[in-house]
Amino acid sequence: MSTDWYPRSKAEQLHMADTWLQVFQTKAATWNIPPAHVTA
Repeated sequence: MSTDWYPRSKAEQLHMADTWLQVFQTKAATWNIPPAHVTA
């Protein structure tokens, strides 16, 4: 399995995680994810 898409540095990994957390929190209702599962 290729991991070319995954950031190498810890700072880049944390930035990616923060970005996805924001997307997840914004889209959770659209994606039918229960509010109890959306925590930070």
